[in-house]
Amino acid sequence: MRQIDNLTEEALLVENYKEIPWKRIIGLRNILSHEYAAIDPEAIFNTIKIGIPPLLATINSIIADIENGKHNSLF
Repeated sequence: MRQIDNLTEEALLVENYKEIPWKRIIGLRNILSHEYAAIDPEAIFNTIKIGIPPLLATINSIIADIENGKHNSLF
């Protein structure tokens, strides 16, 4: 299942929506999950404040692209 997830991630997200730093998002998730004691709250706040608006815009584009059949070959 994880291999399918990785293939979809690469084919759908990384290749088609390059304006978002997907690898850094995954890295942040790993830090939040495993190194939470060392997290700088101000850095997380700034990441959210700056990073969420463009991410939401891209997610809306992804949803529209899926609804319009752009990624039918992946599913």
